[in-house]
Amino acid sequence: MEQQQYRDAKWVAETFDLPLQRVYELTRREVIPVVRILRQYRYDPEALAEWAKRGGTSSTNDKGAVPHGRS
Repeated sequence: MEQQQYRDAKWVAETFDLPLQRVYELTRREVIPVVRILRQYRYDPEALAEWAKRGGTSSTNDKGAVPHGRS
């Protein structure tokens, strides 16, 4: 069984050629798929790839955002 590798915001910024602050803004607005682990946000590369394929939107809620767990 393969373990999932989650990435940090810096990786997302570099991969998608975005300013780091923009990644944080998309996270706060729940536009980008994110997983909250304790007090940190982490990003699933596979979920991000699917999100990008959809043009950065999702049909999962009214805001077009992929919801993330809250602790």
